[in-house]
Amino acid sequence: MEKMLGSDLLGSIELCDHCHTRFPPTPNTAIPHIADYVAQYPGNHVSLYHETPALAPLLQKAEDEITDYDEVIRRTRETLKRLEENRARLWTLKERLRWIMKPSIRRLPPELLTRIFYTCWGDGYTLRKPQLDDYEAFERPNCRTTLTLSHVSAQWRAIAFHESRLWTCIKVRLHADDDSTLAQSIHNFTKFCLEKSKGRPLHIYFYAPSIFDSGTSIYHPCLHRPILAELFKYCGRWRSAVLRLHGTDHIDFPKELPLLESLIIRRATSEALSFPARVVYTPRLRILETERMAEGLSGFQDVHTLKTFSTDDRNIEAILSVLQRSPNLKQVTIKPCAPMLHHHINPIPTVVSNCESLTIGNFQGSSFILQYLTLPSLKYLKISGDASSYHMNVPELCEFFRRSQPPLDTLEISGIALFPSELTRALDLLPSITKLHLLDMSTTNLVFGRDFIRDMTIPSIASFSAVGILPNLKMLSLTAWSSSLDGQMVVEMVRSRVVGLSRNQLRRFEIKCRRSVLDRRGREQLTRLADEGLSIDIQGWE
Repeated sequence: MEKMLGSDLLGSIELCDHCHTRFPPTPNTAIPHIADYVAQYPGNHVSLYHETPALAPLLQKAEDEITDYDEVIRRTRETLKRLEENRARLWTLKERLRWIMKPSIRRLPPELLTRIFYTCWGDGYTLRKPQLDDYEAFERPNCRTTLTLSHVSAQWRAIAFHESRLWTCIKVRLHADDDSTLAQSIHNFTKFCLEKSKGRPLHIYFYAPSIFDSGTSIYHPCLHRPILAELFKYCGRWRSAVLRLHGTDHIDFPKELPLLESLIIRRATSEALSFPARVVYTPRLRILETERMAEGLSGFQDVHTLKTFSTDDRNIEAILSVLQRSPNLKQVTIKPCAPMLHHHINPIPTVVSNCESLTIGNFQGSSFILQYLTLPSLKYLKISGDASSYHMNVPELCEFFRRSQPPLDTLEISGIALFPSELTRALDLLPSITKLHLLDMSTTNLVFGRDFIRDMTIPSIASFSAVGILPNLKMLSLTAWSSSLDGQMVVEMVRSRVVGLSRNQLRRFEIKCRRSVLDRRGREQLTRLADEGLSIDIQGWE
């Protein structure tokens, strides 16, 4: 074995097949002697003393050659490492060249590029940081996205300018610090978008700042009015419009808006508005929202397709007129600040058979509209006020419930100062309610006081027919500002609607009250009801 190993070491290795460099360059004469000597003796042999002078030079020559091997291997490894690094760099260059030679984004088919454009446009990428206000909810894809895409290359610009639909969502939002130069630039871009949209339906978003908007300078309305006038030249092509205007801005609709499906007009102030007295025909209008529009509703009479209606118009006759002409209404919001009903006019009772949602603000003054309404499909009702005085027109509310007999699912009462017995009387007419939200803003007399909490409590031994008011209640939310709420009665009421019931069990309970109302023991009792399947949210303040 040792002789075979020695014979292998007698040869050299060719390091380069071009220059024929070999290692070791010459055979080491000590290797045959070492191999012969090692082959004669077993591995546990110890050399004799007189053999040492002859073996020592052989050992030294072997160690020297091993050192030479190590050096050659080190240089070879460094060379191999440099080769690998150079190869990696070359591979990167090669791949970059490959992608340059292959079809890239500049060579995508126009059809695919167009689809990409519409995807970006549909996502509505904006250039300005969004403002946190209600109007951002109406933001649509806007033409600035299309303009940005057109800057990439000549091909992209050609496609962007050719696709007219990419220019149909025009967003104009001025800010309080804008000057005449910026306003003129916005005006020019608006005209450009209107021209590029050709004859397609338009989606308009227009926001003019008011004196209430923050800014370092006072905004002048003359900056936005030329832009507004330019947009109104094309209002015959509007499909949807969200307009936030000044109180003195002029609105000039044509006789017909054949494409209009959604119109939201809000004024920042309530000055007299020059609004056309003529009737505006809107055969496709589905959404109509007005705010601080004075007598603006009188112009909208062709509203048979309307599904969502919201207004703060104080003219009750005008509101009822819209409701009477809108058989497809689903959602209605009425919030007049100072409702007005002429004494010489007796409104015709209105039945809106498909209306499912009704919100009435400033309920103390506007509740009398209920005597003219019948809503047999109502599922959601919210009434709110400021709780400045007790509202004594509960009979109107109860009569509205009796007349409509709605399948009401959700009821929200906020800031309405009803006596507890009146509230119980109203709820007793609505057994279908599953969600009830009550906000009691009074600080002295509670709307949902001891009597109401007692009426809401289910007796410990009761048949299904004796459950009491709201037998199907699944979610209850109470907010009380007063510190006189009886927390322990609330705990017992909630427990009675959770423990021992199955199908009609309360599933969610929320309460916001002063910390003194619910002590630690009461909170723990409510928390333990989570084991019965009740979801609980308790919030308190001092």
